[in-house]
Amino acid sequence: MNKKIFYFLAFLTGMIVSAACSKKDVTGENKISLNEDWQLFSSAGLESGGFQISQAGFEPGVYYTANIPSTVMSGLIQNGHYPDIYFAGRLEQVEREIFMVPWWYRKSFYIEENSGSYFRLVFEGINQKANIWLNGKLVAGKDTIDGPFGIWHLDVSDYIVTGENVLAVEVFQPKRGELTLGFVDWSPEAPDRNMGLWRGVILHRSGPVSVKHPFVAPKINTESLDEAELTISTLVKNHKNSKQKVTLEAKFEGVTVSKTVDLNPYEEKEVIFSPADHRQLILKNPKLWWPVNLGEPHLYNMKISAWADRKISDISEFRFGVRQIEDYRTEDDQLGFMVNGRKVLIKGGGWVDDMLLADTDEKVMAQVDYVKHMNLNTIRLEGFWGRNKSLYDRCDEQGVMLMIGWSCQWEWEIYSGRPEDKFVSIRDPEEQKHQARAYLDQVRWLRNHPSVFLWYFGSDKLPRPELETLLHEYMAEADTTRPILSHCGGYVSEVSGTSGVKMYGPYDWVSPNYWYIDKRYGGAYGFNTETGPGPQIPTLESIRRMIPESDLWPRGSLWDYHSGRFEFNTMTFQTCY
Repeated sequence: MNKKIFYFLAFLTGMIVSAACSKKDVTGENKISLNEDWQLFSSAGLESGGFQISQAGFEPGVYYTANIPSTVMSGLIQNGHYPDIYFAGRLEQVEREIFMVPWWYRKSFYIEENSGSYFRLVFEGINQKANIWLNGKLVAGKDTIDGPFGIWHLDVSDYIVTGENVLAVEVFQPKRGELTLGFVDWSPEAPDRNMGLWRGVILHRSGPVSVKHPFVAPKINTESLDEAELTISTLVKNHKNSKQKVTLEAKFEGVTVSKTVDLNPYEEKEVIFSPADHRQLILKNPKLWWPVNLGEPHLYNMKISAWADRKISDISEFRFGVRQIEDYRTEDDQLGFMVNGRKVLIKGGGWVDDMLLADTDEKVMAQVDYVKHMNLNTIRLEGFWGRNKSLYDRCDEQGVMLMIGWSCQWEWEIYSGRPEDKFVSIRDPEEQKHQARAYLDQVRWLRNHPSVFLWYFGSDKLPRPELETLLHEYMAEADTTRPILSHCGGYVSEVSGTSGVKMYGPYDWVSPNYWYIDKRYGGAYGFNTETGPGPQIPTLESIRRMIPESDLWPRGSLWDYHSGRFEFNTMTFQTCY
């Protein structure tokens, strides 16, 4: 059994009520959020399929109105279907059977005029599988839409109509053995296993040429800090069956660069603005992004425009930071990190979404602020968490660094439902390609956030050599501006060698001298990626919101119920290392 950091999670969910359908005119908008006013209903007893459900006039009968991102369970809570499930033992009273069948998300939206426009639906996160229908047509099926970390870009130009459009998504709960989102021993599993649209949906509208996956890669003179070189790249796609001449323009804080390229019919290519070709991208005295206590976390605003036929065809706007991350090894092969050429002592803790993936933006921002107030500078994520980018945006703004990679949810049979060995449980070559592409999706989604300082491929265990090799190949194209760690433990990879880090715990209280005397386990020696002090008691106000007055004292089984799972499902101090 793996020994994981102990998390005491107690989160509260508010109720949201919204209208069933929005008729907002979305003409002319570049990125159209489709996150509001969805109909949510079960497939149980439903005779209609996707063809009927995704057309105007369909009436689902009993349905709930929900805003996304929202799992099925959190959508029901939005509608008051369940009382406060975090109080007493109410979580165990939630019926699991209703989530065993597929559920539907249905939304109407309006396009007043679509001539000359091209449309792309972007699903930022679906758990676990889905059939996606638009206006009576199957756009993508569950053989393609599979896995929580894929980000799906679907060309729907041929399906969009003038007037009312209807989007319907049939979601399927993860089965045991399918690699999915999970909380390992930090928290109980959500009753619906987090099935649903757990991240947002965007309708991207453009002219004949669109841009996708923009990226700014900085390189800094770390000796003087008085100069930085930026390399800007983006994918550009021609949606027409004729050749297009396209001008790409990138602007930020007084700097403008442009380039004209030719695109063959339906061609997609990467366009790169390099400092060798564009001297404006060599910044003098740049405003650098720094982590907590080393300086200000300055951010720049970028706007990339694509021009075709003397008109703007598409625009992408985002923030980025000018900073350089490097790693190094000590004489005894311990891993360390530098930001802008300055060594940084990593001080941080673990973070995870709430059990229903329903954290509010305000709550997430407050949690990041707490990290800074505690004089910490790093958050480790096991998994690609965040129902949107609020966590990453706030870390950018506060100078809090993030290390991100696959969770040990995929490494232990008790969580993944797969037989264990010494590797991450992705074995089949086709599945390795599928999961590596999903990893690449997440990197592209997050790589402009300067707060992300490290990618890792595994938590407790290594990826198989062929999978690690594949991931390195993808990363060589996607992001070379950050270090990569094979995993967060102390194994030796035949692909990348020693990790330079350790994961020995402890996961309980030890006397302070332990950290300085023990040179193998002690936190003062090397980079300890995971440890914990044992049971961590919330404030009395929080405890009263979880535990009834009659069970507050003496401490009993209900206290343990609100703890973690397995060996962490107890308030008794123990040795777990």
